[in-house]
Amino acid sequence: MQQKKETIEVVNKIEIKKIDTITINFDNIQKAEISKSDSLISIYQSWEKDFRIFGYKLPNEKSEKLILFSPFTDEVENNTFQCKFGSHYDYVSFKPKMKFIKYENDFAKIKILDSTFVPNFFFIQKKWIEFEE
Repeated sequence: MQQKKETIEVVNKIEIKKIDTITINFDNIQKAEISKSDSLISIYQSWEKDFRIFGYKLPNEKSEKLILFSPFTDEVENNTFQCKFGSHYDYVSFKPKMKFIKYENDFAKIKILDSTFVPNFFFIQKKWIEFEE
C-alpha cells in the first residue's frame, strides 16, 4: 500500500509580475510548540523542515498578517509580507515571550508578553502548533 504525501502550494504575490511558489510537505513540517508547564510558545529554526507560520490580527486567514516565522531568507530579511511585528526565523529572533491562551475554532490565540506591542495578541492556524511531547 502506497501512502500519498500531502503537500500544499503557497503562492506569494509579491509583485503582479512575480509569483513565487513554495511547496510545503506536511510529512516534514516544523510546528510551534506549546510548553505543558507554562504555555510559552517556542518556534525553532530548522533548515531540514518546512514551515511558514503567520500570526494574524484576527482568527481568520484573510485578516492582517502581524508576524511571520519562516526559514526562507528572502521572506525574513526583506519582511516580504510587510508584517507589523516583522518576519523572524524563530522565537529567539523575536525577543518577547509568547504565551498560548486558548484555541478559537481553527486558530490558537497567542499573547505577546511585552506591553509595547499593540495589539498584544495574534492568531496562528491550529495546524501549525502543538503541545510539546
